[in-house]
Amino acid sequence: MWDQRQFIDRLMQLQEESQLSSQKLSYHLGHGPSYINNIINGKNLPTMKNFFEMCDFFKITPGIFFSPEETAPIHSQKLIRVSRDLRADQLDHLIAIMEDLGRCQP
Repeated sequence: MWDQRQFIDRLMQLQEESQLSSQKLSYHLGHGPSYINNIINGKNLPTMKNFFEMCDFFKITPGIFFSPEETAPIHSQKLIRVSRDLRADQLDHLIAIMEDLGRCQP
């Protein structure tokens, strides 16, 4: 079960991954300039409707938002979307590259 701190941490991660300031993210979500800061500071939580709008904006599902295994949700979902158009041989190359990258990590 996630608590408010985990929610805030994930939102901050998504904000950083999207390279948007809190003010710009607030505007992109259709709110005033302090909307995201108020969430990050623990003053407010988004409504369910606003949470789903956040997920739509970041192009992730609510399940991905709450998945602790997702280390870079926006990028991983973009990779999945892009890979859908690849042929099997291209996917084999991509998988080989990704496996090689995984071996390079400390």
